[in-house]
Amino acid sequence: MAYPCIANLNNYINSDDGEQYDLLKIAIANHRFVWIHPFGNGNGRTDRLMTYALLCKKGYIVPNKMRLFNPTAVFAGDRNKYYDMLALADDYKDEHILEWCEYFLSGVRDEIKKSESLADAEFVNKKILLPSVDRMEKAGIVSRLESNILGRAVRKSLPLLSLSKLRSFVIATSLSRLVKVVANTKLVLRIAN
Repeated sequence: MAYPCIANLNNYINSDDGEQYDLLKIAIANHRFVWIHPFGNGNGRTDRLMTYALLCKKGYIVPNKMRLFNPTAVFAGDRNKYYDMLALADDYKDEHILEWCEYFLSGVRDEIKKSESLADAEFVNKKILLPSVDRMEKAGIVSRLESNILGRAVRKSLPLLSLSKLRSFVIATSLSRLVKVVANTKLVLRIAN
């Protein structure tokens, strides 16, 4: 029984209804694929892949520009809400399908915004890296001096540290200790002469 449903879904996805309906069609296709549930296992993964591919095909995600987009993250925050919204749209009433579409597209929008933020070095430095360095110091993973060194490197956005630049940051800390701290915190520093 799933095969005629999949064929109908494929025809729906590939019908040309005008680009103004593309996002709604992607949201509806996402729901319908999960509702059809054609496989014994892997329906969610396949649905997320299909959704990502459709968003790319329609130009809403540019793969080389926005590699961080993760369709799984769209609904991972509240699985119960996701399941409730899917179940609501199962009756295929217009108002319930529209509620699903609003829920789905809001999640996609939020995830795209998050991905764009992670591509912004200033955002990553201020909201992720510097708070992480502070938490490592408070947890005793790095010393105050090491925290200062890492913090200054982040604030200066040093993707590549030369030995001469590194010496100005290190002050009294030995290079081997800094390399150990960097390895423990999973930061990657390339040191060039």
